[in-house]
Amino acid sequence: MADSAITKWIARPGVSFATRYGLALASVTGALLLELLFRYFDLPHPFAAFALSAIAVTFWYAGTKPGIVAVLLSSLIRGFIVEGATSSLSRALYNLVFLLFAVLMIWVRRSRDALEVAVADRTARLTAANEELRRRKEQLDGLFELSPDAVILTDEDFHVLRVNKEFTRIFGYTAEEVAGQWLLELIIPEELRAEALKNKDRLISGKQS
Repeated sequence: MADSAITKWIARPGVSFATRYGLALASVTGALLLELLFRYFDLPHPFAAFALSAIAVTFWYAGTKPGIVAVLLSSLIRGFIVEGATSSLSRALYNLVFLLFAVLMIWVRRSRDALEVAVADRTARLTAANEELRRRKEQLDGLFELSPDAVILTDEDFHVLRVNKEFTRIFGYTAEEVAGQWLLELIIPEELRAEALKNKDRLISGKQS
């Protein structure tokens, strides 16, 4: 998420050109400074590794064109500043490495952009679907509550899950009082309860009387 936020900030029209190409220059300059620092302390001279890191950072955050600028700057610095005495073959090989790495980063950047678009599209569709479900639930809740008949929602054992306003008016219970209660005890007199249980069993089994 942080990478995406940084990329979007860099891509804003107001800061895009200077910031994106400035990142290319800054990253390659940083690679050169690290190379000089390593050389000062007689450490190995891994400018190519620093340059590849600079190229990757530029491609990832600034895009393809600034990334290509970073490749060109890295090639020039390595060929004429860091290792100016190397042979033409060595320069060509390193330039080829930089070029292949640039192609790889272009593919990675495009894949990431395509993934972000797909995620954003899926998120938008899920948001729209959730909003539609919420709207339909509100409609069903309205129909449930405003029905002119007493409506009871129960589980498979006929324990009350929900009742509407007409039910509370007719039977004199509050919605809180009936929640979780066994429906037959609420609305059927005790002397008729045995017959109601038989009908309940027939209803569940699918048998006709």
